[in-house]
Amino acid sequence: MELNTIDNSTQLELKTATDYFAWITRKLINMKPVYQRPYTYHDEDKSYWGNAWQKSLISDFLSGGFIQPLHLLVRKNSKDFMFWIIDGGHRTRTLYNFFYKGLLKTPNGFELEWNGTTYEIGDMTWRQITAQHNELDSYLNELTIVVIKYTKSVAEGRRLFMKLNDLHSMNHMEKINP
Repeated sequence: MELNTIDNSTQLELKTATDYFAWITRKLINMKPVYQRPYTYHDEDKSYWGNAWQKSLISDFLSGGFIQPLHLLVRKNSKDFMFWIIDGGHRTRTLYNFFYKGLLKTPNGFELEWNGTTYEIGDMTWRQITAQHNELDSYLNELTIVVIKYTKSVAEGRRLFMKLNDLHSMNHMEKINP
């Protein structure tokens, strides 16, 4: 659902988690554009279930708390991807790895209240949660993500990335390889 147009090149939308993650699954979002910092967390390590900020993000998102908007560069004419992540790559990867890859867990003791029912789902992957509580399968349709899409050049996207990440104090080498 499009909320508004900020200017001719910027649009603010609300996406359901289901719809946003479908873009990733369909490989419409480039998770590693040229200016994006690398994701250095060990989500795929069998003994790693997320660190404190990842677990906090997962519990906040599941609880319906606000998370910062995800900023995407529109690349409709690109042969590979429809969007490039400008800002929100770590949030996107963390949530995607939790919901779709089963690589991360909720914090210990986490409880979710939904439709008058309390679910004790601490220290569980999303797959474990939905296997035990299959009624939560549709919960992703209720969770929304604020997405800001920019129809700009790659150079403008890089400048916006640096601005959003407050990287103006980087030296030249850091800027060409953030």
